[in-house]
Amino acid sequence: MAVHRLKSASRLASAERELPYCVELLEEEGAGGQATVVAMSLTAGVAYAAYYAAAREYFGRRVQLRHNGAVLATFTA
Repeated sequence: MAVHRLKSASRLASAERELPYCVELLEEEGAGGQATVVAMSLTAGVAYAAYYAAAREYFGRRVQLRHNGAVLATFTA
């Protein structure tokens, strides 16, 4: 799974309005709490599949599934 970083904050804000589901890879607590967006989706089914795949791909890291800012699921191994 490739991680794509959006270049600007305005592009991220635009994508968040259009794609309400977001899968994030959270950095270590000491690294400032930064999150990397792994996937964004319009539908819950695709978002959950991306969340599940990210949890397997990044085993040992913290992965979150969010919908419009609300945390739906968190995986921590």
